[in-house]
Amino acid sequence: CSLREAISVAVDGDSIVFTLGLSGTIVLSTPLTIAADITISATNNLPITVSGNDLVRIFTIQPGAVVQLTYLKLDHGYVMDDNGGAILNN
Repeated sequence: CSLREAISVAVDGDSIVFTLGLSGTIVLSTPLTIAADITISATNNLPITVSGNDLVRIFTIQPGAVVQLTYLKLDHGYVMDDNGGAILNN
């Protein structure tokens, strides 16, 4: 499934782990919203890049959610205000 789908069905305590050997860039057209306590992980030798494509913020974390990101490169996030182009932690 896609990263967006995995995030949308995740519940507290879930881990989203990219398949070993997978690499590349996920390009977003809308932000990814996280509402659960989750971990998203790639591997240290092949990080995954998540790009806002200079158009959108990458992650919006809802109030009360605790999120751990491991070996992800956040690139080209964008917002028109001062609230973070990569991550907005509510």
